[in-house]
Amino acid sequence: MIPVQNSLISKMTASPPTPFYTRLSEVAAIATAHAAGRKKVLSGGRADRTRITQIAWGTLDAGEAIPSHTHPDMDECYFFTGGSGTMKIDGKEFELADGVFITVPATAEHSMQCTGQSLHFFYFGLQVYDLPVTA
Repeated sequence: MIPVQNSLISKMTASPPTPFYTRLSEVAAIATAHAAGRKKVLSGGRADRTRITQIAWGTLDAGEAIPSHTHPDMDECYFFTGGSGTMKIDGKEFELADGVFITVPATAEHSMQCTGQSLHFFYFGLQVYDLPVTA
């Protein structure tokens, strides 16, 4: 398994972008700009290269899997709220459980499998405008 990254925000300006993986318990809470409450920022600083294409809630039942696929111009961000599973991104395997946040960069080959009784997650897609040019 890939170890949890200690940094909060993945450096998405490097070519090509890399997956970002963290656990909610490892992200420091900060004050909101609204003079009340706290927040844990899972991803930021990307507004100049993306727009939201979807926001969804997902569930996989025991043994269900999403087969390997790619999105040519969409990053996906997942926050897992329960259950257990694995996700492969460009051949690297990540453990999925309550409190895990992970990004899948556009063009990355990825798949997901439920390894327990169920897997529950919130996810959203971000259309990418400045994909790296490949030779």
